[in-house]
Amino acid sequence: MIQLNQYQQNLLHRFNQTDAIFPSESCLPQLFEKQCDLTPDAIAVEFNGDGLSYQQLNQKPIKFLLF
Repeated sequence: MIQLNQYQQNLLHRFNQTDAIFPSESCLPQLFEKQCDLTPDAIAVEFNGDGLSYQQLNQKPIKFLLF
């Protein structure tokens, strides 16, 4: 197990503070569609240096999202 000093623990805690307020009338797929409309060319996901924009990800079949 990795032991973190106090500075590292604080940094990790701050980095992971990703709380966000979501509209209660919208579901995640609707929010994703809205983000696609707002920023279609922005990177939505990245892995090993390869990225997909919101538009590209939105065009992938649903099975892609289930893996």
